[in-house]
Amino acid sequence: MSGPCIHRGAANGAKVMRIVVLDSLRGIFALMVAALHGLIASNIFWFDLVRNADVFVDFFFVLSGFVITLSYGDRVHDARGASGFLIRRIGRLWPLHMAMLLALLGLVCLKAMAGLAGIYEVRMPYTAAELGSFALEHLFLVQSFRQETLFWLNFPSWSISAELWAYVVFALVCLAPRARLTLVIGLTVFGALAAHDLIEPGFGGFFKNGLHRAIGYFFLGYLTCRVWQQIEGWRLPLPHLAEIGLVAVVTLLVLNARTPAADALLPLAFAATILVFSWQAGLVSRLLMAAPLQALGRWSYSIYMVHVLVYTLFGMGLRFVERVTGLTLYSSDPRNPDGERMVDLGAPWINDLVHLGILAMVIALAALTYRYIELPGQTWSRGLARRVEQGGSVPTGAKP
Repeated sequence: MSGPCIHRGAANGAKVMRIVVLDSLRGIFALMVAALHGLIASNIFWFDLVRNADVFVDFFFVLSGFVITLSYGDRVHDARGASGFLIRRIGRLWPLHMAMLLALLGLVCLKAMAGLAGIYEVRMPYTAAELGSFALEHLFLVQSFRQETLFWLNFPSWSISAELWAYVVFALVCLAPRARLTLVIGLTVFGALAAHDLIEPGFGGFFKNGLHRAIGYFFLGYLTCRVWQQIEGWRLPLPHLAEIGLVAVVTLLVLNARTPAADALLPLAFAATILVFSWQAGLVSRLLMAAPLQALGRWSYSIYMVHVLVYTLFGMGLRFVERVTGLTLYSSDPRNPDGERMVDLGAPWINDLVHLGILAMVIALAALTYRYIELPGQTWSRGLARRVEQGGSVPTGAKP
């Protein structure tokens, strides 16, 4: 049977559900992605699961398709419903994305001024015109339409752009006149894009094919949800063994994520993980219901979006200290495939403590941005979506 921590609510007469164990998984994986992007010569950085943590972006796409279908799959029937859905999703993604964009643009300007003053070594990989073009792409969340993602501004936001356009495709699919036709279209979208991804794999060469990969795996999550809705009332056999087994399988595939077989199997393994953990019936689910992991789940989007800002500020501070004191705080590591210099403060255990400290700062900032940026944005967008769905007016006594 379904576990005790399925949050149910009502919106416009429709059932809305949120499976909290899946939130915890998203939080853990978001933190691992944050650890992946920290160029610090620590054992954390070189931990094999962290080195391959970029594949968890696929998990986010599959999970998003599952969760969105669970919450909205039976609510979007007409143009007003589709418009309300998209307004809610934009309100979920855009405010924090915009805040980080402005913050990082501010740091670019600060670097330029410091460089002119001779107090900071500036290495700009782009011109002012290119920076303006990048900023406009980010503003309208269309940067995922590139065939490659350059490492500028808040580079993880390419996946936020891709997810937004997956929402647009989902809304259009939901407007199909019959539920069976909607399912067929969803299956066709996933099948076509997944087949193309097998022929020409993505996540190589700066996230090549990231947009179609996002849409394809979003619809894998859509299909996973439709399966779960049919079997939700069933009893999951051997739940402890099923959950532990899936953790082992996913771990093995992530460790071998650079092989064609693992690349093909991982999205299916992610879908199976989401399906099984949706029962919340096993030992691993009980662990994932712990309050700290639930908090990571709530803050997962913020963790994903703010970590580049934290690393950037930390790096700027270290480079300033290097220039003032003459100390060498960066070193080259032949194991780094990108050839970039890494923060190295001496002993590996010191680097580990620094890396853990930065991740702690990421979590702390994420808690703040969740409260003061994410939640207000969601509240505002919900009010606007209700007005659109109800034809421009809110009934007396209804909260905006």
